Amino acid sequence: MLTPINDHPQRGALSRRQLLALSVAFVAGGSLAAESAAACRLGLLGQCVLGHDLRRRPWPGMEPLRTLLRSQDACFSTLDGVIKGSRAGAPTRKPDTLHAVDPVVLDFLEDFGINLLGMSNNHVFDLNSGGILDTLDALRARQFTFAGIGRTLAEAAAPAVRRAGAARIAIVSAATGMIARAVRRPIPASV
Repeated sequence: MLTPINDHPQRGALSRRQLLALSVAFVAGGSLAAESAAACRLGLLGQCVLGHDLRRRPWPGMEPLRTLLRSQDACFSTLDGVIKGSRAGAPTRKPDTLHAVDPVVLDFLEDFGINLLGMSNNHVFDLNSGGILDTLDALRARQFTFAGIGRTLAEAAAPAVRRAGAARIAIVSAATGMIARAVRRPIPASV
């Protein structure tokens, strides 16, 4: 039985880190083991907090990292932020904590072989509903498999599935806290 998850775990409650560890164990062990005949190389990265396309300023080791990530059948990360587009609303944060980036950041991630994204985070609503719509469009245009964001809570909570060789990989993405206030109603299509 799972106990409540919160920011300040009580005795017997799961912390966010414990939940993440269980999720990774499930994805890496549970769902892949279910198709034991299907080998799958799965890259797992931590949180991506990017302000620009990192290819503009190459660093030592960049190309070997790119090669390694691109050699995986699937590669997962989270994108901590929202994509700036034509429907972006007024920022919901002060400029020093705003995580809004140009769509070219997705091109960087795609170029590095990242094709699975967890999108539920405390910055996804930084540009209001319009920012969510711009992010959805940018992710879909680049054919990312993503979870944790949508026009409705049901859409955002739904798992996303990607074929990786002969295996299928499912991801879910969830966040708690401030974001909960933003998802009480569906996002209107006219935003």
